[in-house]
Amino acid sequence: MKNLLERIKEVNEILEEDKLFEEIHIIKEENEKLVCELNSGYKTNDEKLKYLEKITGK
Repeated sequence: MKNLLERIKEVNEILEEDKLFEEIHIIKEENEKLVCELNSGYKTNDEKLKYLEKITGK
């Protein structure tokens, strides 16, 4: 199965009623807390990488 980014690249437009639109916003919501934590305060490189791994799934 293609990942979300690959599917986004295949379409010209994402409309509000599209399933892809909903999926993007679910993932965005799941990552908001992690992004806020990453951007607040000092983080070592290892800590930054752990946040980025959680956010990107890689």
